[in-house]
Amino acid sequence: LGSAIPTAMFISWDAVVLGTIPFDSPVADPLEALRGAGDAFGATVRAFSILAIVTSFIGFVYGLVDFWADAVGGEQQEGAVRG
Repeated sequence: LGSAIPTAMFISWDAVVLGTIPFDSPVADPLEALRGAGDAFGATVRAFSILAIVTSFIGFVYGLVDFWADAVGGEQQEGAVRG
C-alpha cells in the first residue's frame, strides 16, 4: 500500500500531461506543449520544472556527501543525523 499511492499518483499525472496534448500536435514533447500553453500556465510549468530539477540536485548532493563521509570514514559531525 505504501508504494501503491505514489504509483497511482504518478500514473494519473502522466495521463493528465499526455492527455492535454492532441495526437496531431506538431510538438512531440508534451512538456514543450505545456510551456507554450499560455503566459501564466507556461510560467508555472517552467517554474515547477526548474524547482523539480533543483530539489533533485539538492537531494543528490546530500546523498553524495553522506556517501563520501561514510566511504572515507570521516568523523561524525556533532548534530548530524545518522540513521
